[in-house]
Amino acid sequence: IFEYCELVASSSARTPESEDEAKPPRWKPGGGMWVVQKYIENQLLIANRKFDLRQWVLVTKWNPLTVWFYDECYARFSAADFTSAAGELRNEYVHLVNNSISKHAASFHDAVLAENGVEIVDCMWTLADFRRYLQWRHERSP
Repeated sequence: IFEYCELVASSSARTPESEDEAKPPRWKPGGGMWVVQKYIENQLLIANRKFDLRQWVLVTKWNPLTVWFYDECYARFSAADFTSAAGELRNEYVHLVNNSISKHAASFHDAVLAENGVEIVDCMWTLADFRRYLQWRHERSP
């Protein structure tokens, strides 16, 4: 299974005079370039839900690259249990973890317990919650 999305450069795009002026393209429907990524078949699920880690960074310079990382990240979970059933491939609550989408799911505020007993609140975990889960999982591995 592959996911894809069209990638279009901003209408104000121009060739930058220096690397400092280079700006990444933005997402917009109906364009020219495409991004294709392979869907992970055997992904790590927590409470049978997809998740990702959101890490905030600040890029203050492109050349030389200077990046600042915020100390805390957090885990974002899908609003529905994972399934790869063909009929659910377009169900955004199964496959997407973005809270601007998940908050519209009827199950967004439902109590969901991870395998280690930690509750997932509003489809999110703190970094401390995620670390506790990883520690629990490591202690249980053979």
